[in-house]
Amino acid sequence: MDKFSLLEILNINFPFVKLQGNGEQIDIEVIAADLLRLCSVLKNEAYFLVDSLSCITSMHVMDGNVNKFKLVYSLHSVSFGLRFSVVLLLDKLDSETVELDSVSSIWKSAEWLEREVYDMYGIKFNNHPDLRRILMPSDWDGFPLLKNYEVQKSYHGIVVQEK
Repeated sequence: MDKFSLLEILNINFPFVKLQGNGEQIDIEVIAADLLRLCSVLKNEAYFLVDSLSCITSMHVMDGNVNKFKLVYSLHSVSFGLRFSVVLLLDKLDSETVELDSVSSIWKSAEWLEREVYDMYGIKFNNHPDLRRILMPSDWDGFPLLKNYEVQKSYHGIVVQEK
């Protein structure tokens, strides 16, 4: 099946996603509410058979009092030699916690990847089997890759940053 047919199948099942395809890469922009269902279709439908989640990349941009997050899920179908990028855009006000559904029930590799995103950005993945810090100590204050992150002055009596 050619890539244009795959895009049509996705567009029928997900009419509100933005799709682009060229060569062996298909880019899908989705809203958080559709993420789990889309990933399930990509993993289980015979047209796609996406069997590998290799990376979740996250970016943080501040726009006034709104924090914008962009997550990119890098997926691969070995059977068809196709690559997919699922792009998710999230907004939050300063006082909110960003939450979305975990895809760890679909791809086991998401357990570690989501923990890293949580640890660095504070994004909470609902229904994750073991969501805790993976790179920073469990009692570390804040999330180091946020644009508004302020490094703590000391950690257990050790100077972290001198000013």
